[in-house]
Amino acid sequence: MIEDPKVATSYAIEALRVFDHLHFRSRMQSASDEDSKDSLTLQEPTSMSGEAAWFEKYYVAGSQAESDRKLFSH
Repeated sequence: MIEDPKVATSYAIEALRVFDHLHFRSRMQSASDEDSKDSLTLQEPTSMSGEAAWFEKYYVAGSQAESDRKLFSH
């Protein structure tokens, strides 16, 4: 058990960084197949695509994504 909040936060951030990195590597490996439905492509701007931007979910009031954004931004 880590009782120091700064140390616990540092470990949590590092764990998320490693998870994100490994998830990205896994997605890149599966996207190398041309027929893959899981291919990675850049998203067009909202003005062109009409779809919501990837970050909009982090600004929905009361959502878990908003809480995470606020927690990890400090």
